[in-house]
Amino acid sequence: MDPNYEAALANARLERMAREKDEQAMKMRAVPRPPSAFDTLTKAVETGDVNETRQILSQRGNVHGKFEHNAICLTEFQQTFQKVFIASGKKTLIPEVSIGLMLVLHKIGRIASGDSYELDHYKDIMGYTQLMIDAIRKKNNQEEFLGTANGAANDSKF
Repeated sequence: MDPNYEAALANARLERMAREKDEQAMKMRAVPRPPSAFDTLTKAVETGDVNETRQILSQRGNVHGKFEHNAICLTEFQQTFQKVFIASGKKTLIPEVSIGLMLVLHKIGRIASGDSYELDHYKDIMGYTQLMIDAIRKKNNQEEFLGTANGAANDSKF
């Protein structure tokens, strides 16, 4: 790939990220952010409010399904994936892909046992998939670079 194109693309990404960060900061100043379920759950755990903790878990269970069902589903997915992966002769995955796949499987389990029409499940899968794609591209570019450097040294007549 053209280095100038890559540099321009990287700069465009950085500018977009900075713009989004500025927009987010403006939104946060204009309207106070309501506490997230995680914030509320953390506060309930810290204060020892068991009733509030159970209420939050119940609400989240409506969207994500029962914890036990998710645990069974993810365990089955992981075991099946590992069996097929090993049987096909593969040894390892880069950590970003290994964890990304686990998180995608986790989201699929939530879709199966919780609200199958919760858009955040699908958005999260897209996000994890993009992170894996980025990690694989980075790994492949590094290998191509190392392969070119090694190949050039080995093909040298000097």
